[in-house]
Amino acid sequence: AENPDAMWIMKPIVGSGGTGITLHKGINDFDKFKDCRPSKRADDKKDRVIIQYYIKHPLLIHGKKFDIRVYMLVASAYPYMVFYHPGYLRRSIVKYDGKSTAKTVFLTNTHFQSTEKDFALNDHIWGFERFQKYLSDHHVAGSQYVSTVLNSAIKKGLLFNLLSAKDTLVRRKGSYHLFGLDFMIDDQLRVHFIEANGYPGFTWSRDFPTRQMVTEMFDLLIELHESPTAFEKMTQGDMYGGFELIYNELEDGCSEKMYDPCVDFAHFNKFEMKERAAKISEIHDTARRTRFRAKKRVEHDAKVAQQVCIDNNLPVSGSECSRLLKAERRKKFSIMFEKIQAWDTINQFVAGM
Repeated sequence: AENPDAMWIMKPIVGSGGTGITLHKGINDFDKFKDCRPSKRADDKKDRVIIQYYIKHPLLIHGKKFDIRVYMLVASAYPYMVFYHPGYLRRSIVKYDGKSTAKTVFLTNTHFQSTEKDFALNDHIWGFERFQKYLSDHHVAGSQYVSTVLNSAIKKGLLFNLLSAKDTLVRRKGSYHLFGLDFMIDDQLRVHFIEANGYPGFTWSRDFPTRQMVTEMFDLLIELHESPTAFEKMTQGDMYGGFELIYNELEDGCSEKMYDPCVDFAHFNKFEMKERAAKISEIHDTARRTRFRAKKRVEHDAKVAQQVCIDNNLPVSGSECSRLLKAERRKKFSIMFEKIQAWDTINQFVAGM
């Protein structure tokens, strides 16, 4: 049965800047859309809308809602070569209220947020690094959430969009297209795809290198279309500046793995993401601590070795110091070997009893 308190969001398929987007409680407002038979105006895109279930419990930053904008570059259509570029967060300036239908509360795009008197671009736009620091500092998620769970979910969403539509796209040799895709995170750290934009805008902020991204994009496009064979052997995960290859049609043609959207994307959020994110971070943090301790041990051993030379009045960087340290190491290993042999003798004696 339908949840009477469920919220729904309706948006036109054509538009930008949040124009025409409305929030609704219940589905009664959509009765006029129940008749799905083609109408005389079926080809008029202005009359078409998308109705989505509203994520009522989004993850908040300091009590404020946000969404995530990333970029997908279809750099080549013959063959398809598609790249992902990380983006940024767009944060609401006003506190989130799940019951409010005010656009500045539930729409996070810059157009509406900039109408608020306390709007500040650098507070509105957050880079991924700043977001990860917030998650770690406030114990919302582990130190690797962005690089593992979030980025993985986003790339699955990009592939889902691309592979769902690629057979219907008009393919022109020498063409390219940049898409902007929007995502949200709920309070259980699940990542949700919201929409794709065919003509995305760019946001200029100190937290996101827009100029660098645009420069790299055109460098990539020029090089790829002038010397395509140089790029044909790129595989998924290869980088060009900040752009990561997520799909190469030539590589896909050689793969025996069939793409299954139900496994690769649609069911991604059925897992307990908060629990998984915590486990991933624990593994990464343990590895980082191990590397840190190993580095400290190496530094300590180096200082001890230097002190041996100093105690023998030898220059630390000289050949005599080097020979002395080698002799010390041989002596140390000799003692260790004797202990091992002694324990081996004891073990053999005990085993024979």
